Amino acid sequence: MGKTIYIHIGPHKTGTTTIQNGLKKNEAILRARGVLVPKAGKKIAAHHNLAWELLGNKAFDRSDGTWEDLLSEIEGSEDINKVILTSEAFSAFGTDEIEAIKKNLNAYPIKIIIYLRRQDQALQSLWVQQVRSISVKPIIPSFVDWLEKNDYKTYNTDHYSLINMWENVLSKKAITLVPFTHETVGKSLFEYFLSVCKVSYDGMSTPPNLNISPGVKTNEAMRMIKNNILFSKISAESWLKISKQTEVFGQSKGWNEHKLNYLDEALSAKIMAHHQDSNQKIADAYFDGVPLFEGALSTKKHVDTFTCDDFTKDEVVELFSFVLTKLIQS
Repeated sequence: MGKTIYIHIGPHKTGTTTIQNGLKKNEAILRARGVLVPKAGKKIAAHHNLAWELLGNKAFDRSDGTWEDLLSEIEGSEDINKVILTSEAFSAFGTDEIEAIKKNLNAYPIKIIIYLRRQDQALQSLWVQQVRSISVKPIIPSFVDWLEKNDYKTYNTDHYSLINMWENVLSKKAITLVPFTHETVGKSLFEYFLSVCKVSYDGMSTPPNLNISPGVKTNEAMRMIKNNILFSKISAESWLKISKQTEVFGQSKGWNEHKLNYLDEALSAKIMAHHQDSNQKIADAYFDGVPLFEGALSTKKHVDTFTCDDFTKDEVVELFSFVLTKLIQS
């Protein structure tokens, strides 16, 4: 029986964690339906180790499985017709790494799944992730200052270059693009993902939507702490505790009532204007010229203006006291 390889490359901030946990949670059901989610190369719920191997990333661990192990697992798995690999780290590949995938999987048809998210929303989510991440060192500027510093773009929002690179090595036919919108993901990211892979969702367990952004004051509290401690002396474990207790404190204060949103209509339009030409190229090539995204976001949603400079002295003292007490107790 022929085996088609589906490679979900993200990129970041497009529901990847939810999809990956759905695959992990339903592994046995998928396997019974002829769909293999390989163990080789998997770190927790995603195949990051396979990406790290080709990228030469220091996080690569041979004991977690290599491309050689993956091929052995695929070849040794009978009665399957689909293989699903997933890692947002694949979206960091250059031509050489994509060529390596093509060479490793030359015996099988390859389908690349790429989710495309509005750049204004993607950039805001990426900035929130930078505030929370142990791997991103301070100083973390405000969202607006960060946008200006990066000319309203990152590698993660250059959808056209990403698509073009994979298409040049494989083919346009190998690429499946999924706009990350309410219409395409609906209530279940995982259900829609399986439909893209042409796999029935019947009987599957729905994973919760994960990596939900905090409210603006919780996020700004975390940014304030990160920018005002000796971050270089903080271990990953300690920062995880600090960020967690900041979230607990924010929740107790009602700071998460509304999801963080700095995107008013003007800022949204400004960001999308920086991506208009490349988005139209994608629309022309893949969607018969129909615009990939609407213009500026509507202002119907609440828009935040709060930054960490707006905390009162009492709030700062109470926050730091709470987090410090919890760290001492742990």
